[in-house]
Amino acid sequence: MAKRNEPNIRIGTLLNNWGCNELTTKNYIVASSVENWWSWIGKKMLSGCIATNGNNDFYIGIVRHDNVTIDSFYAIPYSHVKHLLIPELEKTKKDGAVGWNILIENGIFRTVRPKDNPNAKSVETNTISVVKFLYPQGDELKQYPPGDRLEKLKDVFSKQPQETTSAPSPSPSVSPSSDPEAQERAIEEEITSKRAEIEQRLQQSKFRKGVLEKFNGQCCLSGIYEQELLVASHIVPWAADEKSRLDPNNGLCLFVSYDKLFDKGYFTVDDEGRVVIPDDVSRLSRGVQELLYGINRRKIAFSNGEIPRDYLAYHRTEIYVMSPKKKENR
Repeated sequence: MAKRNEPNIRIGTLLNNWGCNELTTKNYIVASSVENWWSWIGKKMLSGCIATNGNNDFYIGIVRHDNVTIDSFYAIPYSHVKHLLIPELEKTKKDGAVGWNILIENGIFRTVRPKDNPNAKSVETNTISVVKFLYPQGDELKQYPPGDRLEKLKDVFSKQPQETTSAPSPSPSVSPSSDPEAQERAIEEEITSKRAEIEQRLQQSKFRKGVLEKFNGQCCLSGIYEQELLVASHIVPWAADEKSRLDPNNGLCLFVSYDKLFDKGYFTVDDEGRVVIPDDVSRLSRGVQELLYGINRRKIAFSNGEIPRDYLAYHRTEIYVMSPKKKENR
């Protein structure tokens, strides 16, 4: 199983800080792990939520955050998944807490077999797409600033789910099999196939942390320091060189707009650390022209160390739109 990196602050504390702790009076809201959609549903708290709502449906909310802002979230009607929260899949933690480990991947909600009960079978449903915001995969929530993400969370969880008249159908991604062991192997293989993806995200998270530390948590061209607006931008792209992909010296801390321009080669950086833009930007839209003119010849700032010149040289020759190689391909 993937290592679970939980946020440092409890989701209940954050909801209170964000002024929306009332959402937890009728909904069961937990945090997911930072790098993937692992979470835990406690049996005692869930039972209390069921008692509070009586015959009314409610949401199981799974919120991913960085202790400051919402990254993304799921809102899942309890009626859609209650048949998956079964005694056979209960896990008892070291502190005596009883509940279920859950995993969401590819739009599938799965209760995961506990290690101490190898005879239990993981089960799943595919009906959670009623409300789904996926920041890393779908950009659905990424387009909104952090405050608007919070408003979307409030809007969703303040409403009662529509009544569910029938149990959800099995997921089509894993077809029912007459051989339970074969189906279980298929599920385990599917989980295993995600480990590389999860590991890559963990590595990218470490790279981001290293780059932000190198530039003191500020955009090296503008001084913007709001973390959710900063990107650890690779100088030599991730896919181009395995050796440099995790080196913080191969990164610039950039405001999101500058990151995209740098990534697409609309500007580069010379060996002195100054921004270089194309000689003729008149063919570009006015907004892009203004962004580029605003940083032209600006020197990289806030860095705690030198940027290797070979990284910058690679960007100038392989990425920059005015490089001889790029001109030849036009």
